[in-house]
Amino acid sequence: MPTIRWQLSVRRGDYILLTSTNHRGLKKFDLASRVTTTLTEAEGAGYGVTVAADGKTVVFRETTFTPQHLKMTALKSISLETGAKRELLPLKERCKAIVLTAMRQR
Repeated sequence: MPTIRWQLSVRRGDYILLTSTNHRGLKKFDLASRVTTTLTEAEGAGYGVTVAADGKTVVFRETTFTPQHLKMTALKSISLETGAKRELLPLKERCKAIVLTAMRQR
């Protein structure tokens, strides 16, 4: 039987976030309705997932690999009320941060 990781929401404990043992995907199990909703199927989404203090927004990672096998991690959020997803730090900004960090290390 596979192991399921979970995190209880901070707002009244009205839902549980679920992910697989390899942190792929993120699901919300509503304790009142007993309905499971898929939030994302993204790789790495269940690793270090965070729930906003109001319990209405979930912040998660999305891991991808470039054709050159470089690991790219995006920070995204999803509104549990509307289902709207957004990238919190767009790729262009992440690339700037990588370049600045490399320049500082010289």
